[in-house]
Amino acid sequence: MAVGEALAGLDPAQLEAVEHGDAPLVVAAGAGTGKTRVLTARVARLLEAGVVPERILLLTFTRRAASAMLSRAAAMCGDAQAAQRIAGGTFHAVAHRIVAEHAQHLGLADVTVIDPDDVIDLLDLLRAEHGLDGTDARLPTTRTIADIGSRAINTATRVRSVIEEQFPWALEHADAVAALLRHYRDRKRDRGLLDLDDLLIAWRALVADPDVGARLRARWDWVLVDEYQDVNQLQVDIVRGLRPDGRGLTVVGDDAQAIYAFRGASAGHLLELVEAFADATLVRLERNFRSTQPILDLANQIRPGELRLRLVADRPQPGARPTLVTCRNADDEARTVADRILTAHVDGTPLRSQAVLMRTGSHSAQLEVELKVRGIPFHKFGGIGYLETAHVRDLLASFRVVLNPADEVSWYRLLTRHRAIGKTSARELARILADGGR
Repeated sequence: MAVGEALAGLDPAQLEAVEHGDAPLVVAAGAGTGKTRVLTARVARLLEAGVVPERILLLTFTRRAASAMLSRAAAMCGDAQAAQRIAGGTFHAVAHRIVAEHAQHLGLADVTVIDPDDVIDLLDLLRAEHGLDGTDARLPTTRTIADIGSRAINTATRVRSVIEEQFPWALEHADAVAALLRHYRDRKRDRGLLDLDDLLIAWRALVADPDVGARLRARWDWVLVDEYQDVNQLQVDIVRGLRPDGRGLTVVGDDAQAIYAFRGASAGHLLELVEAFADATLVRLERNFRSTQPILDLANQIRPGELRLRLVADRPQPGARPTLVTCRNADDEARTVADRILTAHVDGTPLRSQAVLMRTGSHSAQLEVELKVRGIPFHKFGGIGYLETAHVRDLLASFRVVLNPADEVSWYRLLTRHRAIGKTSARELARILADGGR
């Protein structure tokens, strides 16, 4: 498909966003209004206009989104190699590349990144030293402690304040949790480890550095950011640091879809960007290609946010009005959903034409049982990713201790796989191995 053909299928608002010049651009895109198509077409339009792919940076919140947009843009402009040449990926993936490139400037001998499960393992290694083990009192789980630490960093808030506001039941352990998180920070530094929050902090520090920051700003002429309503202040600082005058900056988002406020994200960043630059343009995408008007009428009535988007259905069919059904509990909800599936099937709607949406994969447990009991066939999409499976994580831990023998977290993971080694012994052995046998 040529770029011209792709542009011909856009509505006026979409086309305005795609054809926009290099002044700051904020695209307020309601649900189902084709924001991915717009962002993809904008990248393709830049390539067609002669922009060198390496001069474009595309930041997204999922690897899949980045890969899909880049490959489609490359196909539109007829250059299959362009997708590989554009700097694109999640904030953390791009941060990893930048931090690895400037590791020495940051005082790092090497860059070993630990994922959220590794964070849990490292905190597990340390929590006993802070009196956060045992069964005599209700203690925050290690995952909760990791969550508290991450929220404190992303919101620039003290650990005690995070606990007071969001985990009040753990307030009596606030000092111990804060001490543990300081110990965790120091242990990461000693072992040459970085977690995902550290990557963003390091990237922001590099952008703020006079020399490195100038080189990073000179690297990209165009910075495009997807799902801008979900960025936190760390990410805003990075984006604004890369394009301080707003030239070549495009952000896309919907303030009604902001769901990460607890991690410091704010939909207000969209409007703040419009107000920050006198020459910024706000384009509203309000034609919805996904739903019928009765559904959109409900969405328009209850949607939050300050952008005041009014979604209008593109499809002519009127459709049925949404129905709110209140259930007593999760089991009642599962039975009600199963009843409605069977009723719709009897009325002529094939099972393959019906779908049940969940916020997370774990929420489907009761419904899966109900469907199996009733003999209703189904296919579940989602769940644990390949790289998150235990055997793959074990293999990666093996690779990491070879590359970085001081990686105490990976040693701990490998040792706890052994049936004859308990957590206490694994904790001590991991420390000894990470210290080189001392």
